[in-house]
Amino acid sequence: MRRWRDVQAVVGQVTKRFGPIHILVNCSGVLGPIGTTHNASVKHWLETIEINLVGSFYVIRAVLPSMLAAGEGKIIQFSGGGAAYGRPFFTAYSASKAALVRFTESLAAELRDKNIQINAIAPGPVKSRMWDELRASGSAGGQQAIDELKKMDMTGGVPAERAAALALFLASNRSNGLTGRLISAVHDKWEEIGSRIPKVMSSDAWTLRRVPLD
Repeated sequence: MRRWRDVQAVVGQVTKRFGPIHILVNCSGVLGPIGTTHNASVKHWLETIEINLVGSFYVIRAVLPSMLAAGEGKIIQFSGGGAAYGRPFFTAYSASKAALVRFTESLAAELRDKNIQINAIAPGPVKSRMWDELRASGSAGGQQAIDELKKMDMTGGVPAERAAALALFLASNRSNGLTGRLISAVHDKWEEIGSRIPKVMSSDAWTLRRVPLD
């Protein structure tokens, strides 16, 4: 994901074997350095941005020409905790995921008349390798992370199938017209969106926006 030539090569191989790519799911990412920013490894911090944000751009850049040629496409990004709110002690991760959402919004507007939709998923606290990393970091992630781990131990976390179901929805014709949105697999009632898509698209729902002072 960090090397443009490697991404081009992989996409070329996939296209050669299976034909043009009509659906892309960007589901890769790393937590990056956990702890105070002034102690963070500069190399590790930048690598996080490269994987989470630049890697996403590389894959989209590689498949977009064929989608444009076909006149259709669905792109699904995986965002995460910290994209919609500040997340101290995870500045590389939160910055990269917030940028990923804004990239999604901007590209969606750019492609709106091309029949290519791009949305982002907030999967929630799915039990994964990231949570193992978080646990191994001890108190470096601050009290919020400690509380999240405790809650996850009690509940077992969010089933991965929940985010997968949302990805399938966004890849299907049921989501036609919905684009440039950050959708929570857990908290948003996306199964019921159906005929409400035009209403969502005429509002700021499921987007990152500045809240003005009254």
